[in-house]
Amino acid sequence: MNASPSPFPVLWLCGPPGVGKSTAGWALYRRLAADGTPVGYVDIDQLGINYPEPPGDPGRHLLKAGNLAALVVNYRAEGARCLVVSGVVDPAAGVDRGHLPGVDLTLCALTAGRGELSRRYLGRGTLPEDLGRVLAEAEAEAEAEAETEAETEAEAESRGAGPSGRPDLRIDTDGRSPADVVDRVLAHWRPPATAPAPPGEAARGPERSGARPAVLLLCGAEAVGKSTVGWEVGQRLRRAGGPAAFVDLGQVGLLAPAPADDPGRHRLSAANLAALLDRYAAVGTRRLVAVGPVPDGATADRYRRALRGAPLTLCRLDAGPEALLDRVRRRGAGQAPPLAGDRLRGAPDAELRRVAAEAACEARALTSAAVGDHRVRTDGRSVADVAGAVLGLWEDGARDAQSGASTTKKVVTNPATRPDASRPTQVGYAPSPQPDGKATTPTPDSGSTTAAGRGAGEGDAVP
Repeated sequence: MNASPSPFPVLWLCGPPGVGKSTAGWALYRRLAADGTPVGYVDIDQLGINYPEPPGDPGRHLLKAGNLAALVVNYRAEGARCLVVSGVVDPAAGVDRGHLPGVDLTLCALTAGRGELSRRYLGRGTLPEDLGRVLAEAEAEAEAEAETEAETEAEAESRGAGPSGRPDLRIDTDGRSPADVVDRVLAHWRPPATAPAPPGEAARGPERSGARPAVLLLCGAEAVGKSTVGWEVGQRLRRAGGPAAFVDLGQVGLLAPAPADDPGRHRLSAANLAALLDRYAAVGTRRLVAVGPVPDGATADRYRRALRGAPLTLCRLDAGPEALLDRVRRRGAGQAPPLAGDRLRGAPDAELRRVAAEAACEARALTSAAVGDHRVRTDGRSVADVAGAVLGLWEDGARDAQSGASTTKKVVTNPATRPDASRPTQVGYAPSPQPDGKATTPTPDSGSTTAAGRGAGEGDAVP
């Protein structure tokens, strides 16, 4: 008889917006990795970019918790001893631990005074005129959390709440550096010295019958615009009313050290993408936009196998050396949302030039290997233009699949340039109108601030 697996240790840093959850979480992840502990990291917001909001789950807190439980299985399988999570929790109920089977959860609430939060908000770019509103929202959230903590277990059960979601520890971050916060966390919580006992066999989501959500995977060289364009594609689907989701593969594949036989961590990213696809399908999602690197055909095949029959369209974005250098420098200057593991933000120009040169070599290699079902050039084009072209190719592929027609690779060039006879035919895009006047391009919520592509307007050049 197989022994029951040991609960998997998860440390979740929570607290109001601006308190430093992601910064402290990333610092803790790096510290544990440097100390030799195999560890994963995930920002909980990355596990809930799915629209519309599931009925009865405002804020998607239950959805995110269930998604986290599904991913824990894969982190454990890849050898992680623990997982660091950062992100907000339900202010009224905390974390429903009943949605995290097999998880040994430690919930750590970070706090900060009004003055410290004000300084951090302004440092993040909050406009002074918006500061009062933002602080009021943070204080209301803190009050709701305090009420939850004051509630007894019996009272929670009487209103139908799950197991206690109250924090296990609380750390004041006022005047403390991320390293200081990490020291205080580790004074109360330590991961196991050895890996938790694994389950008898790897857990796997159930095989699903019927049509599966269609997946668009945008790939390409570093800084080519995958996240920005992918987010805009998702926003268009959302605005058109279609249930859709967005996944950044880089954000669901953070594991240190990387496995020796999978340095790109694609096995973990593919498994987590498949787990999220199944979870989102269960709440009615029909399309999923994923973004991330796919260096070769073998990696593309890995993602196809992981998705177990879900229709997958692999679209590669391409750009020349000058465009890549410009985008790398923009990332270095902070002209992109702060995401965990972004090595470009704040890097010196010499390093940015080196990364851009590597990206240009990567782009040439991807072209030589003909990676992807389609290739879209992004040089000198707006986000809206590129997103429209990508959606057109995705729609065309779906129609071809339904009709049984063969799908051929297509290249979309800049409409501002004329392709000569030696180049592939230019592909345009115009969404087909419906009787109600809406386009047929079913995608995520423009109000979210967690996406990799936020801040890019439809007329902006691809950053």
